[in-house]
Amino acid sequence: MQHKKYLFLGACSLIGLTIITFFFSPGNAFTIASLSVPLIFFFFLCMFNLLFSFLTMLFKRKIYGFLIAASVLIALTFLMNGLTHPIFFILLFGVLCLLLFFVSYQKE
Repeated sequence: MQHKKYLFLGACSLIGLTIITFFFSPGNAFTIASLSVPLIFFFFLCMFNLLFSFLTMLFKRKIYGFLIAASVLIALTFLMNGLTHPIFFILLFGVLCLLLFFVSYQKE
């Protein structure tokens, strides 16, 4: 039952991500009653849901899916803001490894 829920969430996120990628430019904004939200937030939300659902199905633990998906989005945010020096990604990878080891050690 859990796998169907994550598969459905991943499929919906993949459809949303495809629509955002192919039909809208990155500068567009979603406007409702004079409130304008850039589409990049919806892109990141769909990307996080897609990675979280598929990684959770792959590793069978929600925390692994959450940590890896959050790390990928942080790396994309680094790239989007021009932080392309390798030290940022090495530090992010180190923090991800430490958190994954901590979580796996706590479960045993």
